[in-house]
Amino acid sequence: LANSVWLQFINTVLGTNFKPAQVTEKNFFDFCIKLQCFDHNFQILLHSAIEKIIHNEAETITLENTISLAGIPHCFKFVISRYSLNGTSYCVLLFNDITEQKQFQDQIKEQRDTFQKYLDISPYMMVILNEKGTITLANKKACQILGYAYEELIGKDWFDTCVPQDMREDVRNVFFELMKGNIHPVEFYENPVVTKDGSLRLIAWHNTVLNDAHGNIIGTMSSGEDITEQKRMEIELLKSTTNLKAIVKAFPDMYIVADRDGIIQDYQFGEEMKLYAPKDMVIGKKYYEILPEHITELYRNALNEVFTYNKIVGIEYPIDIEGETHWREARLVPMIKDRVMVVIRDVTQRKHMEIALAESEKRYRHLVNRIPAAVVEMNVNGDIVFVNDYFVHLTGYTLENLKGTHWFRSILHPHEDKRKIRQFVELIQQGDVNNFEIRIINREGHDTHITITTSNVYNAVGKLERIVCIATDITPIVMLRDKLKELAIKDELTGLYNRRGFTMLAEQQLKLSKRSGKGIALFYIDMDNMKTINDTMGHHEGDKALIDVAGILRLSFRDSDIIGRLGGDEFAVLAIDCEKHFMEMMQQRLIENADEFNKKGLRMYTISLSVGSVFIGDSSSSLDEVLSLADSLMYKNKMQKKKHRLS
Repeated sequence: LANSVWLQFINTVLGTNFKPAQVTEKNFFDFCIKLQCFDHNFQILLHSAIEKIIHNEAETITLENTISLAGIPHCFKFVISRYSLNGTSYCVLLFNDITEQKQFQDQIKEQRDTFQKYLDISPYMMVILNEKGTITLANKKACQILGYAYEELIGKDWFDTCVPQDMREDVRNVFFELMKGNIHPVEFYENPVVTKDGSLRLIAWHNTVLNDAHGNIIGTMSSGEDITEQKRMEIELLKSTTNLKAIVKAFPDMYIVADRDGIIQDYQFGEEMKLYAPKDMVIGKKYYEILPEHITELYRNALNEVFTYNKIVGIEYPIDIEGETHWREARLVPMIKDRVMVVIRDVTQRKHMEIALAESEKRYRHLVNRIPAAVVEMNVNGDIVFVNDYFVHLTGYTLENLKGTHWFRSILHPHEDKRKIRQFVELIQQGDVNNFEIRIINREGHDTHITITTSNVYNAVGKLERIVCIATDITPIVMLRDKLKELAIKDELTGLYNRRGFTMLAEQQLKLSKRSGKGIALFYIDMDNMKTINDTMGHHEGDKALIDVAGILRLSFRDSDIIGRLGGDEFAVLAIDCEKHFMEMMQQRLIENADEFNKKGLRMYTISLSVGSVFIGDSSSSLDEVLSLADSLMYKNKMQKKKHRLS
């Protein structure tokens, strides 16, 4: 025996279209090996477990395995149990998708963006009739269930084509009374349809009337689910009580069958379910005689909805068991003969995860509100979903002020280049943005200079969910930078900062680094052969060599780094926001760029550089101390190179 869910699972994994007759009466293991349903290791485990169950070495065995469905990994729980019927032992294999429990925070919620898209992907049949009962729309599922091509249905009379003859006129009369407005539509009901080959399918309909702009009724829209197999399974389920109990025992859930009055007719539960009351205290009792009052009210409303609208209803509630609070999720499913099946699942673990997630989010918000930087979170549409307190302090705008606006445009200074908006958006689309500098104006009209760094946040399957922007107030640095422009801070020959300019900028950057906790690297560079160039070729060529070195330094480091000529043939570079493990790569890039320059043969001399580098983390050392240390390391590098040449 293999139910429709198993067939759907096999067909999804393998991309096949097996029918029940193609899988029943087949050797299960040969079938799995031939079609490669599972990976080799899990197949061995499954084979061993089934052998143990069949040979009565175990009552129930539970396995878990990850299987790719349509390219997405899903975690499944397999439960194998044994039961006997007429002296023959059988093995029941049940499986359940437990991805939600395993990766609750990684759930993907698909949305239907447009009505047409809904029609294309809807698992339900959708039919629209005009006021005459003519079919004006039928989606793919409707065509599939009814057995007609789309062109064969459109323009046809629904009742003559798809309603069984013995009830055709009654249904037609009800429809026309509905079109006249004499009766209200029944939102939920079950009715059969006749297919192209003459067979009947039972459909659970959800109906609504369509009105024009003036409120006149112009037709109906109906969505339906083919529940033929569901009804058949319900009947078989009631007939196969022995099989049902064996299957339910393998589930980690609990199920209850109750009548319209709430009297419990059956009560089965899995081995993993903690019980609120033993079985002998439940059968024959009304649910409100057993459960606490706050839960009975939920069940009373749910049962009323199930029997009124004949639909599945879900509820969730906490319940105290043995001094501990457990959470239950119950789904009430209508059955035949005014009965309802209640499937109850323990979702305590999921609730704990939700609480932990909420606490984590709370701590994150608290931390973000305490950092001395403005934080903005956006969704993929560019809508702001969060700003921290520092952002409000910096700009004067709250989250409510910015809703429905382009926040970047709102705070951009009117004299700033408007092309920066497009540039910023393009950089975000390409990935993370680092140190994007702009001038803004706050709500009170004051200028502020900021740098923005962004980080794209992706979910577990690599889909972009949100963008986090962190803005740092660099107004003091910009003011200092502007002030330095008024001073003689540039080396006239190379265009680099001179010793005074380098020292002023570097000391300011060291202070910022200590507050932010970001690392800085200092590189001390000296030309190896400057004296030889001056002595043999003259100071004019020596000046060219210094200019060449300045160009190599600019090529090797970033625009945001501070590069200076300290005097003579000595240079220094302060690399901002630098990780320690990148220093060797940066130094190697400098040497390689010097080698590339030499290979071009533009000069009669070659450029050779000795380098000493120091990483500045949370050290309290002064700039002079760091320069002195880097100088000594540079000298050590120069001596090692001389020793290497002599050897």
